[in-house]
Amino acid sequence: MRVMNSGIDHGGEGEIESHRSWTRMIMQPARHNLRCHAALVLPALLVTTCAPVVADEPVVDRAENVRLTVELLEKRHLTHRALDDELSAEWLAEFIRLLDPRHMYFLQSDIEQFHEYSDRLDDLTKTGDYQFPEFVRGQYRLRTSHMQNVVEELLAGEFDFSIHEEMPLAYNDYAVDTDSFHERWRQRIKFELLTEKLYGRDLDEVKEQLRGRYARIAEQGRRMSDERLYTHYMTALASRYDADTMFMSDTFLSLFEVTVAFPQFSLGLGLRERGGRMIIDAVYPRLRPGTSLIGWELIAIVSEPGEVHDIVELHPEDLTHLVLSSFKPLSRDTSVTLELMHPNTLERRTLSWFRYRI
Repeated sequence: MRVMNSGIDHGGEGEIESHRSWTRMIMQPARHNLRCHAALVLPALLVTTCAPVVADEPVVDRAENVRLTVELLEKRHLTHRALDDELSAEWLAEFIRLLDPRHMYFLQSDIEQFHEYSDRLDDLTKTGDYQFPEFVRGQYRLRTSHMQNVVEELLAGEFDFSIHEEMPLAYNDYAVDTDSFHERWRQRIKFELLTEKLYGRDLDEVKEQLRGRYARIAEQGRRMSDERLYTHYMTALASRYDADTMFMSDTFLSLFEVTVAFPQFSLGLGLRERGGRMIIDAVYPRLRPGTSLIGWELIAIVSEPGEVHDIVELHPEDLTHLVLSSFKPLSRDTSVTLELMHPNTLERRTLSWFRYRI
């Protein structure tokens, strides 16, 4: 099996932008009231933004939250960009990309249905209609559940690695029907098995890991809460104002509050999502001269007892908890193992690493 680049531009990937001007506007979910917070805009500008209050009530009006957040972005973000048809189309595209960054879950028919809303999200937001993200979540749950069944069927069978096949490194389109969906997943699973086989791993062990990986991804879909759906939806919008504007959910903010009260840990790595992969774009402190992890994909973290924590397509909040928290699953382990793969050369590395307290 040969993997093709499929026209993806990797120029400059992995390089740290040493002179980049970072601008962050941290958005919090709205409930009933607004309070003012300060958002630091580097390098030398302090602006005041009104971020929503987090209340204790379990019932949340998501449609009103979206309206308030859009109003805040339009008025207070440095770009002052209005939500119009053009931004609506960008918002929709990014929302779908966040859920399916590798074009592996949705069918082309799903995308065509979604695109009917391409120039309507702005209007729906103003009228308080929140049905679109809920509709997308329903389709996502359906497709990831189907994916799990397909993967289980594939892993129960055998693969002939002597057959010459080609597959793209990344797909730029979506499967047109269930047959092409199945074929796409057959190639992906075969590729993942072959990569680990060449790395010297036992295939039965790899199959078990893959079963766990895709069962976990399907479970993420089934258990996608209203808050997590809302976070995906608003993150997609915030990032269209600029790449460094981010939306933080109640859960994400609570995690940081916990880490203030309890010890937290770091891998000393800067990670950035690219095409559904967690790519290392910074190492702190620097490794010894001649050793670089920049541009490598982190695919798993192995704890001291040897438990493998697969992070492929793991939700960012869950990854943050895994790395930072002094509670389970890593607890206070200071020695871990990083499982890495280079997204271009497909080389695999296993590296002992220090997880230090901060």
